[in-house]
Formats: sequence, C-alpha cells, structure tokens
Amino acid sequence: MAQLSGGSSACPLCGAAGRLYVEAFGDALHRCGSCGLIYLFPHPDQAEMVRRHQSKEYALHPYFAAGDDAAATRNGFGLHRWFLSLLAPHVGRGSRVLDVGAGTGDFVESASTVYRMSAVEPSPFLAERIRRRGAYDVFEGAFEDFSPADPYDAVLLMDMIEHAADPRRLLRHVREVLRPGGILFVCTVDSRALLYGLGRILGRVSHISKTAHYLVHRVYCQQHNWYFNRAALGQVVGEAGFTVLDHQGYEFPLDRLRENPAVVAGLRGVYAVQRLLGANTEQYLIARSPA
Repeated sequence: MAQLSGGSSACPLCGAAGRLYVEAFGDALHRCGSCGLIYLFPHPDQAEMVRRHQSKEYALHPYFAAGDDAAATRNGFGLHRWFLSLLAPHVGRGSRVLDVGAGTGDFVESASTVYRMSAVEPSPFLAERIRRRGAYDVFEGAFEDFSPADPYDAVLLMDMIEHAADPRRLLRHVREVLRPGGILFVCTVDSRALLYGLGRILGRVSHISKTAHYLVHRVYCQQHNWYFNRAALGQVVGEAGFTVLDHQGYEFPLDRLRENPAVVAGLRGVYAVQRLLGANTEQYLIARSPA
C-alpha cells in the first residue's frame, strides 16, 4: 500500500487518498475520502494476521465467550435459521458447504442438519472447540493454504472477510474451491452505520474516559482490517468475478452479546436511529461464481 504525503494513505480498494479515522489497540484505521472504505494502516501481512488469529488472546475475545453456552447457542438459532433461509433458494439440501473462519462452530452445528458441513479455522483453540461439537471436517490454518480434494457447492465468509490480510486474494481462493456456479455468502459490518461514526467520536475521548476506551475497543476490533460499506463490498466481490444475487442490511441480535445491560440498552437506541436513517450495523451478500 502506498504512503502519501501529509500522513495520508492510498486506499487499497480505489487508490484515492485516505486519512486517519480512529485509533484502537495501538492501530490506526484510515478512511478513504472517495469510496468510504475504512482500513487498517499500515497493513499487517498474511503471516502477521495468521499469528494474531492463532493467539490465545484472540480465542478469549468476548465475541467467542459464549460459544459453548447453551443459552447463547439457543438465542443464536434465530439468526442461524434466517441465514439458512437465505441460502435455501440458492444451495440445495445435502450440498457440500464450507464455513471459513468458523469460530466456535455455532453455525456449523446448526447447518449440519441441512448441509454436509466443513470448516476452516486458523485458531487451534477454536478449531478444537468445533471438533468437540461433532465429527466435522475441520482444516486448522489459513484459508489461503486450504486445498480441498473436491470443490464445494457454497463457501461462507461469515464475519470473516474483515479479518483477511487481502480480501482480493481471499475471494480468488474462494473461486478456486467453489464448483462452477457455486454460491458465496458473505456477512460483515456495514461501516455506513451510525455505530461506527459514534465509535470514532468515542475514540477521540478514550484517553480520558475508561468507558469510552472500553466501548471503542468493542466497536473496532483488533483483528479487523477492513470495514466495508455496502458499495465497497459489492465492488470487491464483483471485481473477483462473482455475480451478486442479493445484498441487504440487518442487525446483529443483541441477545447474543455478553454485555453490561446499559451498553445493550444503548445499542438498542442506536439500532432504532439507524432504522430511521435506512442503515444497519451488518450486511449480507449472496453471489454466484462464474459457471
């Protein structure tokens, strides 16, 4: 990634100038003044990203804290059922489906009643948690190093593309492991949402407020390199040769968060304002690979 004068950077998506947007975990996130992509700068390479995701600290992140908790799993079923309903018109029952960055294996377990599920997970701690849930085929390591014997009917990048060292390389490899005409399913944040603007404001006062410091580090995550808006995600997927079939926004279910009730109440308020603004914190995209 090219460095420009005046502390700016070249956007890795469109090449326009980006400038510092927010700082978290000692990292600087820049925002492109043209396409609006928010990205980590300087950018870690593939080896560094694998190292981060294989650390015990990553596996202990609050996002994964409830992975084996019965209540959290039960509350997550609503989201899982909805995802399965989105996939159903495009991916037939019994299809071979790969969940990349499968985390604790919540969705792998839910979807195994419909599909023949496999998983890729770089964290050895999380990969072991998936194996404990059932006799699933789990590749432990970076997805870019995964070479299956047979292609898949669908590949899922659920809250994963934002972790990639290089989204373009990631999507090229998705095409390599998919059958012709196979389905790509992506879920990630939508950086147009009010939440990420508020996170920037919190970042400015995080050095004098413990609450702001905590919240900005929940809004912006250490392992996230990219915060795509709707247009930026559609662009990078299209450039990889996929045809977008469906692209919509949604909200992450707050009952899956282990958080202070005051924080959850605040998020409900943010969600309500976002609805009025026509934006959502999350987005999903379904696309087809070339036949």
